[in-house]
Amino acid sequence: MNRRTDNERLLDEVLADESGAGFDAALLDETLRHVRRRKQWRRARSIGALALVVGIGIAVWHRPTPRVTWPEIASLPDAHYQLVVSQPLLPSQVVTTSPGTAQPVLVSAVPLELIHTSAGGYHEVGDDELIALAAPQIVALVRRGPHEAELVFLPPPAEAAPQQN
Repeated sequence: MNRRTDNERLLDEVLADESGAGFDAALLDETLRHVRRRKQWRRARSIGALALVVGIGIAVWHRPTPRVTWPEIASLPDAHYQLVVSQPLLPSQVVTTSPGTAQPVLVSAVPLELIHTSAGGYHEVGDDELIALAAPQIVALVRRGPHEAELVFLPPPAEAAPQQN
């Protein structure tokens, strides 16, 4: 048999002095009613949360997508784009190849001569030398930038025409 603790005996004595015989039963009933109410509240909260999650899932998942038909596309107002409707090519429009004989490769009848150059011996041509190389022609050197110039060949001067006043 279990022995009662001092706290339990003290509680029994306090409760016995306060009320009559029905107080213990009323206190037990009130406690059980409170426990039942808490249990129902927890169950309702969990069911409500589950219903909320299921409702959001159905709302998001079951949203129908709008479908556009061809007459609706034709009745759309003019936009800043051009709608292109494509279709596959007909078989007569497809270009195909078939294996056949290869065309002979033409070989040049003229023998090629190889030219060998020796390294070095090159120097940069200056402006005066370039103009001297084009000596019979009248040329002008036009500068386009600090490192860019163009050599322009000028036409020969025409016979001097008499000047009129």
